[in-house]
Amino acid sequence: MMKRQFNRMRQQLSHPNITSRAQEATELLPEDLLQIEQRIEPAKRAAHSVSKRLQACLQGQCGSEMDKRVKKLPLMALSTTMAESFKELDTESSLGKALEMGCCIQSSLAKILAEFEITLEHDVLQPLNKLSEEELPIILKRKKTLQKLISDWNTIKSRLNQAAKSSSNSSGAGAGPGASSAANKLEILKEEEEEVKRKVEQCKDEYMADLYHFSTKEDSYASYFIRLLEIQAQYHRQSLGSLDSALAELKESHSQTGALKSYLRELPQPLMTFELYNEWVKVASLKDVDSRVQSLQDTCSRLPRESYNNLRYLIKFLAKLAEHQELNKMTPSNIAIVLGPNLLWTQQSTGDPVQLDLASVSSIQVVGVVEALIQNADTLFPGEVDFNVSGMFMPPANSGLGEAAPVEEPSPEPPPAGIPALLDGEATSKDPEARSQPASPAVTRPSPEAAGPPAPQMTDDTTRKGTGSLTAAVETAWGRKALVVGKPNTYMFDCIVERFGVDPSRTLMVGDRLETDILFGKNCGLSTILTLTGVSRLEEAQAYMASDSAAAKDLVPNYYVDSIADLIPGLDE
Repeated sequence: MMKRQFNRMRQQLSHPNITSRAQEATELLPEDLLQIEQRIEPAKRAAHSVSKRLQACLQGQCGSEMDKRVKKLPLMALSTTMAESFKELDTESSLGKALEMGCCIQSSLAKILAEFEITLEHDVLQPLNKLSEEELPIILKRKKTLQKLISDWNTIKSRLNQAAKSSSNSSGAGAGPGASSAANKLEILKEEEEEVKRKVEQCKDEYMADLYHFSTKEDSYASYFIRLLEIQAQYHRQSLGSLDSALAELKESHSQTGALKSYLRELPQPLMTFELYNEWVKVASLKDVDSRVQSLQDTCSRLPRESYNNLRYLIKFLAKLAEHQELNKMTPSNIAIVLGPNLLWTQQSTGDPVQLDLASVSSIQVVGVVEALIQNADTLFPGEVDFNVSGMFMPPANSGLGEAAPVEEPSPEPPPAGIPALLDGEATSKDPEARSQPASPAVTRPSPEAAGPPAPQMTDDTTRKGTGSLTAAVETAWGRKALVVGKPNTYMFDCIVERFGVDPSRTLMVGDRLETDILFGKNCGLSTILTLTGVSRLEEAQAYMASDSAAAKDLVPNYYVDSIADLIPGLDE
């Protein structure tokens, strides 16, 4: 009996799962999981290295709140320096105005940067840290556990082989206490081997599940890096949008007086009032949208009636302006950056650096409040507003843009040779060779397919720049009708005629913009020439010429030239 038992043990020890060769963890995995396993350690190193380097790129204090983070940014320090500088300059100084706008835009850029870094921490840094410090280390720890169990298993199998040999020798010597002890030892080792084997199988299954889970999550892990690029793109778009808006406003105000901004800044106190300054600032700190809107409504209701009416008109108009942000780039944020500092500011006049620092930070809050007012204009100020108070801002066909007495348009004299005509029936070039030059091709009425979209409604130059319609707000506040003297209105030319006795029939209007220069010439009864070195293109004139709109016809020049230099030969004649 004892001999048969030893033979059975030898057969069990010869089972493929119990060999004398030591096994490795990789031998228990299928080929697909072996490939996945090779990516675990590099993925952990990549997540750790990138998150560490990305953390070093942040300018703000990691984990801090928005207000605290903004105050510590270098851009805010720059904004404070600009604030200190423009306070020492005359308010009418162009340098002072440029510094004031620079102060505001740097504050806004600081806010955009702080928002970018907070989003980066939440959407990229935190997931990467969790991946490198928690998720992947768990898998690697499971691999080490499996490797240890396999090592233990190999050790027991080696001991079983040694015990089997000892038992075989004992059985050859005959039955006795030694043989029985060897058999008991084999049984114990057998049980230990089975237990370790069970643990190996269990750990192997868990490790394989971890690897399969990693393979299914790899796309999610890759999305962290994609999200990084998305956040960076959004940050640069917002920054660029704010800079473009501020630059456009700064350049325009640098070349001409900003009537609306001057009006708002010269009020005895801000339109949103000193008394409610703290209330407006509190609104900026509210995170919940509904709470913010309710607080805005409450604060608006506390404004003096005149201030409320004026603010309502202005905000409703700005909301209308923002509806066309895809074309004019004037988002609620950009509008708030430009006008916010002119609607509300602190009641302080000292140059104390602490106050200037607070003023720079508060300008961000003011911009946020004005942006929220624009975004919720219909809720805060229900009802429609008629922006056309004066009746001046209508298409040329329906409004008397030329307020002077109508002038009968004379038949224009032919221009110098080489200048192509655009209107049907007008004089054309007498020089065939000049008419055939590629730079100034003869223009015929284009086909409907070539005419492009219907001609848009035309307004005066100030409306086109986005400030003319704001004149209505000033008219409402002052109770007087404004007189627009810029093109295409005839006021300037009427003054010239009266002062110098200019004959319209012998006067030529040369300009590079159809909606202002050419329309101005038409309103004044002048012949017109479009020069193609400026804003308007020949195709636009062709589209207006093909239109059935009478207003569009007024935008078609009599002639066109590639450059104003083409008129010099005519002057010599």
